[in-house]
Amino acid sequence: MQFRRILLMLMFFCAMSYQSYASLGDVSSLANCGYGNLIVELETSFVGAEYWSGTVFVPGTTIEGNFSPFGMATLTDQAGNQGRYFIYGWQDSAREVQDELCSSSHHNFKSLPDFS
Repeated sequence: MQFRRILLMLMFFCAMSYQSYASLGDVSSLANCGYGNLIVELETSFVGAEYWSGTVFVPGTTIEGNFSPFGMATLTDQAGNQGRYFIYGWQDSAREVQDELCSSSHHNFKSLPDFS
């Protein structure tokens, strides 16, 4: 019985730690491929956000949402405007996000912005 209680508690805490919580990010630029695709700067990394529907955020906008790698998320700005985006994995630089986002979307693009 004691083992069962411990196992249930362990499962509960594992499930709670698996959940992702909303965090803030700043739209650093629009990706150079696909309409509305964003590069978002988080506190310690960058993520790519592929636009699906709703608001298209502009560079300089602070947005809130679940930036966990690889999944759909509803992102919200401070005015309450929302957009649905597919979030791509965390990267160390905006250039890496640009490369991942644009290659995964199979977009053709002519030039990349200068992230130096």
